[in-house]
Amino acid sequence: MIKSFLLVALVFVPFYSQARTLSAGWEIWYPYQYRNKTQQLLGVDFDILNAVAERAGLSIRYSEIPWRRLLQFVKSGEMDIAMGVSYNEERAQSAYYSVPYRLEVIRLFLKKEQSAKFTLNSLTDITLSNYMIGIEGGYYYGEVFAGLMQDPKFSAHFREAVDIEGNVLMLVKGQIDGFLVDPNTMKAFGKRYAMEEEFEVHPMVVYQSDIHFMLSKASVSADEFARFNQALIEMRDSGQLAQILNAWSINTD
Repeated sequence: MIKSFLLVALVFVPFYSQARTLSAGWEIWYPYQYRNKTQQLLGVDFDILNAVAERAGLSIRYSEIPWRRLLQFVKSGEMDIAMGVSYNEERAQSAYYSVPYRLEVIRLFLKKEQSAKFTLNSLTDITLSNYMIGIEGGYYYGEVFAGLMQDPKFSAHFREAVDIEGNVLMLVKGQIDGFLVDPNTMKAFGKRYAMEEEFEVHPMVVYQSDIHFMLSKASVSADEFARFNQALIEMRDSGQLAQILNAWSINTD
């Protein structure tokens, strides 16, 4: 009996001793990634990634890192995971993309009762306009937007901020006419700062895309990625993923 017990113990020790801890970067992005007043990490992306890791038998170590630096670290293998990533072919050269776990929509937000003055039907209309629009540095606003930004006549209409707070400040100061952001982030920002009635959304949809986890090919093995991705698929199919999104009131369509 004692021999059998020792054999079982020896079988299970290697499993726990070899359990992998993956590093994931984050930066403040309501309601997806942020800290509360007690420095606890909160947000829908954290909840989903933690659930995936638990199901896949992995653990996660989080580090707060600016977005552009995180993308470089994932490419080099200095960090293993980036959350909230839209797909593009350049990034896919050096990183694995999980199945999508939520949808991102980018809209143009303006001061209240200003939409009627913005005669825009598409992004290309901005080129011939007098509008100045805020964007966040390092963020991807879609293939059409990226292509148009190669034209100086189009890119001249945009000013970069570090985050949504920077764009709101520029709008309040009259330095821009509006800014691009996803409605879930805008909703969380308005609620946090009691500014729900200060802004409105323009009818034009700038960009819509599936959102993924991105894992470094330089530091994560193909087998580890497959285990991670399978765990996310199981969460989606079981309804666990939808439960987390609904708990945060995240629009899924």
